[in-house]
Amino acid sequence: MTSPAIEQAAQVVATARLDLEEAQHAQQQAQQQADSLSRRIAERQERQSAITARRLADKDKPADAAEYAALEGDLKALAPLLAESRNQAQGADDLNAKKNALAQAEQALKGAVHTARLHTLAEHARKVEAAYVQSLAAVWRTAQDAGLHGRVFGDVYAITPALVNLCRFNVTRGLEEA
Repeated sequence: MTSPAIEQAAQVVATARLDLEEAQHAQQQAQQQADSLSRRIAERQERQSAITARRLADKDKPADAAEYAALEGDLKALAPLLAESRNQAQGADDLNAKKNALAQAEQALKGAVHTARLHTLAEHARKVEAAYVQSLAAVWRTAQDAGLHGRVFGDVYAITPALVNLCRFNVTRGLEEA
């Protein structure tokens, strides 16, 4: 069973799913970058600590001062990159919005499917109703041909109480049992 509404809703679901997957991937990438930057910063801080420990123990090397300065420059450059990566990795608002959009799209698809199912069943019921009316007319004609002249149709054929309730009173009592 398909309809333009179902196809459109399915397209919206597919787009929302793709958007969510892309956002999750971007968040994972940002988290991996943040982890990598954190490791690089930790390594540089450890190297600075080792240089400081050597200097305090009067075992420093001539190249230590230059390396320490280079490490300090690296740390200053890496810190804002780490902050930006962490912000991107923690972008939960965007991810939640995409999850909500997907949930809404899936609900809309379910609604479109239920509506299409209802229309399909209603059309089938109309066809069955037309066949039922033709069958009842045939019963009436056959009864007339056989000489059974009832004053009303109920004299020839008894309609079920559930159908009487539905047709006369628009009450669905009895249909649950069908």
